[in-house]
Amino acid sequence: MRTRNEITSPYMNDELDNEEWYQNATLALDVISLGGASASGLMTVRGIKLLRSQGITTRRALEGLSRQERRRLSREIARSNASGISNQTLKVMERAGKIERRFSNAAIKKTTMRQIKDSIGATLSFTGSATSGALGTLAVAVVSEE
Repeated sequence: MRTRNEITSPYMNDELDNEEWYQNATLALDVISLGGASASGLMTVRGIKLLRSQGITTRRALEGLSRQERRRLSREIARSNASGISNQTLKVMERAGKIERRFSNAAIKKTTMRQIKDSIGATLSFTGSATSGALGTLAVAVVSEE
């Protein structure tokens, strides 16, 4: 809507920007967006740490892993999701089909690509917020408190 307004009648955006309800709504949406970007960023960091703990680079994850690497990675994912799980419990859960014995290369590639896209989106969200949104407002509020 703002883009259309900017093309057809830019003064409408100026009027909206001066409205208190619009400023509050924009700030609220920006904070919600930052929350999602933060969660996405944390999941990406967790995924990268998990790959690195197995000695797997992002490039290798995208190219494809050997059967043994996929098995080891699957077990490590199960362990990270249920900390403190014993080897015996892990084996029982695998046999029962509660957890994957071995993720496919396609699933690993899809998840890795999703994490890359999420990290790019999170970066763009933080950048946009830092330049004109909630982070900029927060930074001004912190500086003015001192």
